[in-house]
Amino acid sequence: MLRLPDHSPLHTLGLVVVPALVIVWCTVGMLQPALVGGTADHAARAAALEARADAVETQNHALRARIERLKSDPELLRRESARRLLVGQPGTRIYRLSALPPAPAASAPAPEAPALPDDAP
Repeated sequence: MLRLPDHSPLHTLGLVVVPALVIVWCTVGMLQPALVGGTADHAARAAALEARADAVETQNHALRARIERLKSDPELLRRESARRLLVGQPGTRIYRLSALPPAPAASAPAPEAPALPDDAP
């Protein structure tokens, strides 16, 4: 193994300059988004994600409240099952209305039948 004298330039470079450069390089790497201006995009994205998280949390709370109402109110449960699953009590009628198919276009002329050849000479 090569041993360098304690006061040689390579020894100073290895013990002082290289660790200092590594520290400066890491610090610049951490500060680079702030120096370049990348934090504005990150801040807008973070705000959008926070708003979405709040909306999902509100929706989750509303769904939990609805579940609790369905668990505690048998009449509400019966109405919802009748509406969504078409389940009724004995003797009740359930009417399902579907959309009518679109009417044919009245403005389009009817196609003519092809002419048949005459049998007479």
